Amino acid sequence: MSSASTSRLNKHVISTDEVLARTALSKSMLYKLVRQEKFPHPVPMSNRSIGWFEVDIENWLKTKQAFRHSHLPLIYITGKMDRKQGGDISCWRIFDSSQHMVLDESGVEDIQIAPPQEMVFHGTQTRFMYSGPWSAYNDYVRGSTAESIDGARNTAYRGAIQGISRADVVLAYLEDSLVYGSLVEIGYARAASKRVIVITSPALHKPPLDEIWDSGLWVAVRAADRHIELPYHPGHTSEDYRCLAYVHAAKIIAEWYPNTSIRSS
Repeated sequence: MSSASTSRLNKHVISTDEVLARTALSKSMLYKLVRQEKFPHPVPMSNRSIGWFEVDIENWLKTKQAFRHSHLPLIYITGKMDRKQGGDISCWRIFDSSQHMVLDESGVEDIQIAPPQEMVFHGTQTRFMYSGPWSAYNDYVRGSTAESIDGARNTAYRGAIQGISRADVVLAYLEDSLVYGSLVEIGYARAASKRVIVITSPALHKPPLDEIWDSGLWVAVRAADRHIELPYHPGHTSEDYRCLAYVHAAKIIAEWYPNTSIRSS
């Protein structure tokens, strides 16, 4: 046996579950990339299972990260920022969980994460790649059984986790204190060492009470790399503040990723 072969056998092998966690790939996408020769091939492990050399996975992730840095950032949007605004915003959970359900090789329902889509922040010239979130409340599940709805929500949750895992930035607009899902997403993003932007509406800072503190939202604010507190403007509607949030978010993204600005033709 050659020294190269011996060296390779001595490499640490990690399980399929760990590979999925590190790469944010679904099982179906993982095997698809292997078949397409776009992902390292597995190696046999004990108990008839397979795994991957850890160094191969780390090299694949480094190559992927280098590719990302030369392109537009992947951004996961949460909170009220993903609402439609006069038809100009197409970030209303464009990834429909019911359209991305697939069966893995064992016949178990899995989620095929959708490819990111290029977008422009409303009212700006800052481009980005949209990475989520996912919709569970769609026409596919309305009127369906509780079991079907629960399945769609589970798929949407798993899609959201994958969307955050592959994202460069998680952007959250907190309009009120009823943002339970967003708080989970912010926490997961921070644990995954993602850049986090939190924008809060003036409604959360109205005197005499500071709802940021009283509701515990200060933890999410503290978790952010950048926090923007929108100033109060008399006569502004919720839609106006959401548009303003996009402008502030675009400025931060353009600062972090200078190649995001639309070039004049």
